[in-house]
Amino acid sequence: MIKSITITDLVNGNINSSGNLINQSNRLRSDFIMPVGSEFRSATVSWEAASGYSLQAAITCVGTSGSVSKDYYWLSSGSTVDMTGEDVKKFVLVFRRTDNRDLSPEAVVSATIVIDCKDYSWYIGEDGYPTNVLFPELPASPMEKPYPKALWRIDPRINGGYPYHELMPGLVRKGPGAFYNAVKLTRVRIPETVKLIGEEAFANTALRSVTIAPDCQYSETSFPEGCEVNYYGGGGEYGQLLDCNGVEILDCEAVRIYVKGE
Repeated sequence: MIKSITITDLVNGNINSSGNLINQSNRLRSDFIMPVGSEFRSATVSWEAASGYSLQAAITCVGTSGSVSKDYYWLSSGSTVDMTGEDVKKFVLVFRRTDNRDLSPEAVVSATIVIDCKDYSWYIGEDGYPTNVLFPELPASPMEKPYPKALWRIDPRINGGYPYHELMPGLVRKGPGAFYNAVKLTRVRIPETVKLIGEEAFANTALRSVTIAPDCQYSETSFPEGCEVNYYGGGGEYGQLLDCNGVEILDCEAVRIYVKGE
Protein backbone atom coordinates (compact mmCIF):
# COMPACT_ATOMS: atom_id res chain seq x y z
CA MET A 1 0.00 0.00 0.00
CA ILE A 2 1.23 3.50 -0.85
CA LYS A 3 0.42 6.26 1.64
CA SER A 4 1.25 9.90 0.95
CA ILE A 5 1.57 12.23 3.97
CA THR A 6 1.79 16.00 3.67
CA ILE A 7 4.12 17.49 6.27
CA THR A 8 2.78 20.61 7.98
CA ASP A 9 3.49 22.72 11.06
CA LEU A 10 7.28 22.47 10.99
CA VAL A 11 8.98 24.04 14.01
CA ASN A 12 12.56 24.68 15.09
CA GLY A 13 13.82 21.54 16.79
CA ASN A 14 15.22 18.04 16.51
CA ILE A 15 14.89 14.59 18.13
CA ASN A 16 17.50 13.07 20.43
CA SER A 17 18.61 9.44 20.66
CA SER A 18 16.12 8.77 23.46
CA GLY A 19 13.24 9.63 21.16
CA ASN A 20 12.46 12.99 22.79
CA LEU A 21 11.65 16.11 20.77
CA ILE A 22 14.04 18.97 21.56
CA ASN A 23 14.60 22.60 20.55
CA GLN A 24 17.38 23.44 18.06
CA SER A 25 17.66 26.68 16.11
CA ASN A 26 19.44 25.25 13.04
CA ARG A 27 16.98 22.38 12.51
CA LEU A 28 13.34 22.15 11.50
CA ARG A 29 11.31 19.13 12.56
CA SER A 30 7.85 17.75 12.07
CA ASP A 31 5.74 16.32 14.86
CA PHE A 32 5.74 12.53 15.25
CA ILE A 33 4.33 10.91 12.12
CA MET A 34 2.22 7.82 12.84
CA PRO A 35 2.07 6.08 9.47
CA VAL A 36 -0.38 3.32 8.60
CA GLY A 37 1.14 -0.10 9.07
CA SER A 38 4.02 -1.51 11.07
CA GLU A 39 5.91 -3.33 8.34
CA PHE A 40 7.46 -0.83 5.96
CA ARG A 41 9.15 -1.35 2.63
CA SER A 42 10.34 2.15 1.84
CA ALA A 43 9.82 5.89 2.29
CA THR A 44 10.38 8.69 -0.21
CA VAL A 45 10.71 12.30 0.95
CA SER A 46 10.25 15.33 -1.31
CA TRP A 47 10.07 19.05 -0.62
CA GLU A 48 10.18 22.52 -2.13
CA ALA A 49 12.55 24.99 -0.49
CA ALA A 50 12.03 28.73 -0.38
CA SER A 51 14.22 30.90 -2.61
CA GLY A 52 17.76 31.17 -1.31
CA TYR A 53 17.65 27.98 0.78
CA SER A 54 19.54 24.76 0.10
CA LEU A 55 18.11 22.04 2.31
CA GLN A 56 18.70 18.43 3.29
CA ALA A 57 16.41 16.13 5.27
CA ALA A 58 16.67 13.22 7.69
CA ILE A 59 14.08 10.58 8.53
CA THR A 60 14.62 9.68 12.18
CA CYS A 61 12.74 6.53 13.19
CA VAL A 62 11.53 5.56 16.65
CA GLY A 63 11.20 1.85 17.41
CA THR A 64 9.28 -0.33 19.84
CA SER A 65 11.47 0.70 22.79
CA GLY A 66 10.62 4.37 22.30
CA SER A 67 14.18 5.37 21.40
CA VAL A 68 15.67 6.11 17.99
CA SER A 69 16.08 2.87 16.05
CA LYS A 70 17.22 4.19 12.65
CA ASP A 71 18.39 7.51 11.24
CA TYR A 72 18.41 8.13 7.48
CA TYR A 73 20.41 11.31 6.75
CA TRP A 74 21.22 13.63 4.97
CA LEU A 75 18.85 13.19 2.06
CA SER A 76 18.15 15.29 -1.01
CA SER A 77 14.60 15.90 -2.25
CA GLY A 78 13.19 12.84 -4.00
CA SER A 79 15.37 10.36 -2.07
CA THR A 80 14.01 6.91 -1.21
CA VAL A 81 15.18 4.87 1.78
CA ASP A 82 14.74 1.13 2.30
CA MET A 83 12.93 0.34 5.57
CA THR A 84 12.50 -3.39 5.04
CA GLY A 85 12.94 -5.28 8.30
CA GLU A 86 13.56 -2.15 10.38
CA ASP A 87 11.91 -1.57 13.77
CA VAL A 88 9.85 1.52 12.91
CA LYS A 89 6.75 2.56 14.84
CA LYS A 90 6.81 6.28 14.09
CA PHE A 91 9.27 8.85 12.82
CA VAL A 92 10.17 12.54 12.61
CA LEU A 93 11.25 14.42 9.50
CA VAL A 94 14.13 16.83 10.19
CA PHE A 95 15.47 19.56 7.85
CA ARG A 96 18.77 21.46 7.90
CA ARG A 97 20.55 23.96 5.67
CA THR A 98 23.53 22.59 3.81
CA ASP A 99 25.66 25.31 5.43
CA ASN A 100 24.19 24.36 8.83
CA ARG A 101 23.05 27.90 9.63
CA ASP A 102 19.88 28.77 11.51
CA LEU A 103 16.63 28.51 9.59
CA SER A 104 12.95 29.21 10.08
CA PRO A 105 9.80 27.28 9.11
CA GLU A 106 9.35 29.58 6.09
CA ALA A 107 12.37 27.86 4.51
CA VAL A 108 10.17 24.89 3.56
CA VAL A 109 7.36 25.77 1.15
CA SER A 110 5.94 22.21 1.10
CA ALA A 111 7.03 18.71 2.05
CA THR A 112 5.65 15.23 1.42
CA ILE A 113 6.67 11.74 2.49
CA VAL A 114 5.38 8.69 0.61
CA ILE A 115 5.36 5.39 2.53
CA ASP A 116 5.17 1.91 1.04
CA CYS A 117 3.93 -0.64 3.59
CA LYS A 118 2.02 -3.90 3.69
CA ASP A 119 -1.67 -3.20 3.32
CA TYR A 120 -2.70 -5.57 6.11
CA SER A 121 -0.48 -4.07 8.80
CA TRP A 122 -2.08 -2.95 12.07
CA TYR A 123 -1.58 0.57 13.38
CA ILE A 124 -2.95 2.90 16.06
CA GLY A 125 -5.61 5.18 14.61
CA GLU A 126 -6.35 8.77 15.50
CA ASP A 127 -8.86 7.57 18.10
CA GLY A 128 -6.09 5.66 19.91
CA TYR A 129 -7.42 2.18 19.04
CA PRO A 130 -5.75 -0.50 16.88
CA THR A 131 -7.11 -0.59 13.35
CA ASN A 132 -6.30 -1.93 9.90
CA VAL A 133 -6.38 -0.34 6.47
CA LEU A 134 -8.68 -3.15 5.35
CA PHE A 135 -11.31 -2.09 7.86
CA PRO A 136 -14.29 -0.17 6.46
CA GLU A 137 -14.84 3.37 7.63
CA LEU A 138 -16.07 3.38 11.22
CA PRO A 139 -19.35 5.17 12.02
CA ALA A 140 -19.09 8.75 13.20
CA SER A 141 -21.27 8.02 16.25
CA PRO A 142 -21.41 5.03 18.66
CA MET A 143 -23.37 2.00 17.52
CA GLU A 144 -26.89 1.55 18.77
CA LYS A 145 -28.60 -1.61 19.98
CA PRO A 146 -29.35 -4.17 18.77
CA TYR A 147 -25.69 -4.77 17.93
CA PRO A 148 -24.88 -7.05 14.97
CA LYS A 149 -24.21 -10.66 15.96
CA ALA A 150 -20.82 -10.59 14.22
CA LEU A 151 -19.57 -7.79 16.51
CA TRP A 152 -16.65 -8.93 18.69
CA ARG A 153 -17.21 -8.59 22.42
CA ILE A 154 -15.42 -9.33 25.70
CA ASP A 155 -17.31 -10.60 28.75
CA PRO A 156 -15.68 -12.43 31.70
CA ARG A 157 -18.69 -14.80 31.84
CA ILE A 158 -18.61 -15.81 28.17
CA ASN A 159 -15.99 -17.83 26.27
CA GLY A 160 -13.71 -17.92 29.29
CA GLY A 161 -13.19 -14.14 29.13
CA TYR A 162 -11.71 -14.27 25.62
CA PRO A 163 -13.12 -12.24 22.68
CA TYR A 164 -16.23 -13.76 21.13
CA HIS A 165 -19.12 -13.00 18.81
CA GLU A 166 -22.64 -14.38 18.74
CA LEU A 167 -22.05 -16.46 15.58
CA MET A 168 -19.34 -18.62 17.16
CA PRO A 169 -20.41 -22.30 17.40
CA GLY A 170 -20.43 -23.95 20.82
CA LEU A 171 -20.19 -20.66 22.70
CA VAL A 172 -19.97 -21.37 26.43
CA ARG A 173 -21.81 -18.90 28.64
CA LYS A 174 -21.49 -18.60 32.38
CA GLY A 175 -24.67 -16.88 33.47
CA PRO A 176 -24.70 -14.21 36.17
CA GLY A 177 -25.66 -15.08 39.75
CA ALA A 178 -29.30 -15.29 40.75
CA PHE A 179 -29.34 -11.82 42.33
CA TYR A 180 -26.27 -10.39 40.57
CA ASN A 181 -26.32 -6.58 40.29
CA ALA A 182 -29.49 -6.21 42.42
CA VAL A 183 -27.96 -3.05 43.85
CA LYS A 184 -30.97 -2.19 46.06
CA LEU A 185 -31.08 -5.58 47.77
CA THR A 186 -30.28 -4.93 51.44
CA ARG A 187 -31.88 -7.93 53.24
CA VAL A 188 -32.37 -11.56 52.33
CA ARG A 189 -33.47 -14.69 54.20
CA ILE A 190 -31.66 -17.84 53.13
CA PRO A 191 -33.37 -20.96 54.55
CA GLU A 192 -31.27 -23.38 56.53
CA THR A 193 -32.13 -26.04 53.93
CA VAL A 194 -29.99 -24.26 51.31
CA LYS A 195 -26.68 -26.14 51.07
CA LEU A 196 -24.99 -24.45 48.09
CA ILE A 197 -24.74 -20.82 47.00
CA GLY A 198 -23.10 -20.29 43.61
CA GLU A 199 -20.49 -17.78 42.47
CA GLU A 200 -21.64 -14.15 42.36
CA ALA A 201 -25.15 -15.17 43.53
CA PHE A 202 -25.45 -11.91 45.49
CA ALA A 203 -22.53 -10.00 43.96
CA ASN A 204 -22.91 -6.24 43.58
CA THR A 205 -25.82 -6.01 46.01
CA ALA A 206 -26.13 -3.94 49.21
CA LEU A 207 -26.08 -6.90 51.58
CA ARG A 208 -24.06 -6.33 54.73
CA SER A 209 -24.74 -9.62 56.48
CA VAL A 210 -26.38 -12.98 55.77
CA THR A 211 -27.16 -16.09 57.80
CA ILE A 212 -26.71 -19.54 56.28
CA ALA A 213 -26.60 -23.15 57.42
CA PRO A 214 -23.29 -24.24 58.98
CA ASP A 215 -22.82 -26.84 56.23
CA CYS A 216 -23.81 -24.53 53.37
CA GLN A 217 -21.07 -24.20 50.74
CA TYR A 218 -20.43 -20.84 49.09
CA SER A 219 -17.76 -19.07 47.05
CA GLU A 220 -15.71 -16.05 48.02
CA THR A 221 -17.60 -14.22 45.25
CA SER A 222 -21.08 -15.35 46.38
CA PHE A 223 -21.63 -12.23 48.47
CA PRO A 224 -20.50 -8.62 48.04
CA GLU A 225 -17.19 -7.54 49.53
CA GLY A 226 -17.52 -6.78 53.24
CA CYS A 227 -20.68 -8.84 53.73
CA GLU A 228 -20.63 -10.69 57.08
CA VAL A 229 -21.54 -14.39 56.88
CA ASN A 230 -23.25 -15.81 60.00
CA TYR A 231 -24.55 -19.33 60.64
CA TYR A 232 -27.83 -20.68 61.99
CA GLY A 233 -27.33 -21.90 65.52
CA GLY A 234 -24.23 -19.77 66.04
CA GLY A 235 -26.01 -16.84 67.60
CA GLY A 236 -22.91 -14.74 67.98
CA GLU A 237 -21.80 -13.48 71.37
CA TYR A 238 -25.31 -12.51 72.50
CA GLY A 239 -27.38 -15.39 71.16
CA GLN A 240 -30.08 -15.40 68.51
CA LEU A 241 -33.84 -14.93 68.80
CA LEU A 242 -36.06 -16.70 66.24
CA ASP A 243 -39.81 -16.81 65.74
CA CYS A 244 -41.86 -20.03 65.48
CA ASN A 245 -40.99 -20.32 61.78
CA GLY A 246 -37.26 -20.02 62.38
CA VAL A 247 -37.04 -16.47 61.08
CA GLU A 248 -34.43 -14.39 62.84
CA ILE A 249 -36.06 -11.47 64.68
CA LEU A 250 -33.05 -10.47 66.79
CA ASP A 251 -29.80 -10.23 64.90
CA CYS A 252 -26.70 -12.09 66.08
CA GLU A 253 -25.12 -9.00 67.58
CA ALA A 254 -28.36 -8.04 69.39
CA VAL A 255 -28.36 -4.55 67.92
CA ARG A 256 -31.70 -4.62 66.12
CA ILE A 257 -35.16 -6.13 66.64
CA TYR A 258 -37.25 -6.86 63.56
CA VAL A 259 -40.97 -6.20 63.88
CA LYS A 260 -43.83 -7.52 61.80
CA GLY A 261 -44.20 -5.75 58.49
CA GLU A 262 -40.61 -4.50 58.34
